[in-house]
Amino acid sequence: MAGKSQNPLNRKQYTKPYRRKLLVIPEGEKTEKAYLCHAKYTLGAESCNLSFSRTRESIPSLMECARKSCHQINPKRGDAIWIVLDHDPDSHTDAQFQSLTDWENISPAYHVALSSPRFELWLLLHFKTLDQAKKIADSDQYIQKIIPGFKQFTRCRYLFTKETIHTAMERARQSPHPTTTAPHIPGSTIFLLLDDMCR
Repeated sequence: MAGKSQNPLNRKQYTKPYRRKLLVIPEGEKTEKAYLCHAKYTLGAESCNLSFSRTRESIPSLMECARKSCHQINPKRGDAIWIVLDHDPDSHTDAQFQSLTDWENISPAYHVALSSPRFELWLLLHFKTLDQAKKIADSDQYIQKIIPGFKQFTRCRYLFTKETIHTAMERARQSPHPTTTAPHIPGSTIFLLLDDMCR
């Protein structure tokens, strides 16, 4: 006797795992985006979709872009918006950093990844300790000796392996690092964005 055919309504439905959305709003035009895309691929961070939004290089513009983009994320599902910027005291005021602190406190999905004095210090942490990186972070000439072609990241991305990325993350994690309330502290919190990317 032939077996009964299975009712299609009783079949177990396959549900595709939800991939979290990470929207990054970088201050820099090219390097930050190129680095983060490379890091996502190199670290095998497949649990999230990474996208970028571009705006002018000022804290008010970055925050306005974040405000307009907030409808794209669902904090309950682990989505997040990250503003990525440098300390740059010539362009950003303490009052603007305070506004970033207030913005972060609005939602657990809002985050800031800050490098001080500049994003290049984060790149240097892949190869140098924080004390060594601080001494040369403002000198393109010295950075070029350590990271040839760093101004066009695609030329030097081969240097940024899974091992060196993890080294930078641990160096930054174990050292003092800047916050929106103390942006002048040398260091970087890009590692927090990478942690979020990989979780």
